[in-house]
Amino acid sequence: MLIAGDAFITTRQESVYSTVTQSPEMHGPPMYFPPDWQGAKASVRELAALAPNIVITGHGAAMQGPLMRSALNALAERFDEVAVPQRP
Repeated sequence: MLIAGDAFITTRQESVYSTVTQSPEMHGPPMYFPPDWQGAKASVRELAALAPNIVITGHGAAMQGPLMRSALNALAERFDEVAVPQRP
């Protein structure tokens, strides 16, 4: 079991709909949170390498099993593309 805090979350915190429905889906940390996105990426990669069976995050429902691990690995691999906010 992994308690990840806000290193990654299981609901899209920037979406009111996602926050209300709490439909579990893997996301990077809340976009308003990390001052160091490269450090955040390193943390997600280290946590994914642990291959947890259950994750509990600071935002969103707990997730478990192979689909969760697959989603966490995809987040770790594509972190810059899917988690880091676009800067103008």
